[in-house]
Amino acid sequence: MRDVRFIAVAVALYGFANGLLLNATPQAVLSLKLSSAQLGMIATGVPVGYTLSCLIAGRVLSGVRAKYVIIAGTLVAIAGQLAMSQARSPVVCVIAQLSCGTAGGLFWPFASSWMLDFQSADVSKARILRHYNVAWTSATSCGMFSSGMLCQRGYIFETLELAAAVVALSMLTVLIFPKSTAHATPKPDQPGAKPASRLGLALLIAAVMANFVALGTRAVLWNNYAELNAFYHFGAERMGFITALSLGGQVTAFLLGHFYEPWLGLRRMYVVIAIVLIGANLVFAFSEYLPLILAATFMLGLTLALAFQTAIFAAIQFFSSPRAGTTFHEACIGVGSMMPLMAGQLVAFLKTKGVEPIESLRAPFLCLIALILAFLAVQMVLVGRRLAQRALFTPVPSAVVHPET
Repeated sequence: MRDVRFIAVAVALYGFANGLLLNATPQAVLSLKLSSAQLGMIATGVPVGYTLSCLIAGRVLSGVRAKYVIIAGTLVAIAGQLAMSQARSPVVCVIAQLSCGTAGGLFWPFASSWMLDFQSADVSKARILRHYNVAWTSATSCGMFSSGMLCQRGYIFETLELAAAVVALSMLTVLIFPKSTAHATPKPDQPGAKPASRLGLALLIAAVMANFVALGTRAVLWNNYAELNAFYHFGAERMGFITALSLGGQVTAFLLGHFYEPWLGLRRMYVVIAIVLIGANLVFAFSEYLPLILAATFMLGLTLALAFQTAIFAAIQFFSSPRAGTTFHEACIGVGSMMPLMAGQLVAFLKTKGVEPIESLRAPFLCLIALILAFLAVQMVLVGRRLAQRALFTPVPSAVVHPET
């Protein structure tokens, strides 16, 4: 576990820097007096670059050691964050965000698959993923909270410079990673190796759909909600609370992962995810009461963890190698995080049609509710009723092997 924890430190440092970037970006856009459509376009730069980077790097760099790919990713991240700190036009902002997204595609899937290389009889896959998830969520949450406080005091572009410095520390941690030997996992054709249990495509699609709507809600909250927050005449520190607490909910859920992992993939779990997401979107759309918004944000974080774990377990079990699974999973995260582009375009379109500003800003959350309901209907068809048809990772206790009601 020493090696896993050492990599988790690098993950935490990169996550903290990522939190600084994610919360400072919409504040930078607002300070530059850019439009709703431009806000959505800039906020989508990271997920676009991230998705393309995951898909391309996962294939092109499949034979390269994860350590070297991660170092390259941190160098690109530093360049992108420094460029964002100097950006004063939409074009430069988009280029900087694309660079940061590309860097993420060279970091996150390779860091998680690197940690999974140390899986053994004593160190399970679930335990390793808990370390990874707790590291990035807790650190990113702290970064977002810190970013909100710094931006409220006017240090918006300085926050982006700080992010670059923290990424440099993450790179240093990877550079001094001690030499160690990962545990060799027997290949299917080796003596004594058990045949791999592969997941069905329908279950993978259902898991990805849950992760997509959860990520879409989070992305619109982290980015487009900044405009609604400003419409209510609230400051950047409020966005810091909201974004940090969403990850606080994820940290809490990941710490308790042992209790809910056996239930991932159940129809009832998808129903719970949908109900929480719908409730959260309603609160974000119609309430400006901070305690209620924070409660909805925390519940969103819990739900994000469920959706995230479901998707990464499904991807790892569907593909033939952990790196292929984590790369696919992270690419799906990039796609789900592109929702701000559509949300920004929708808000801009409604404003040009004479719709009241408050109704225009609420529209993305209401559209997300419709999408969640449509996805839930498809998931109910894709997911089988019996355990053998939808088991993802950990066996469900024997007391509940009957068809779901």
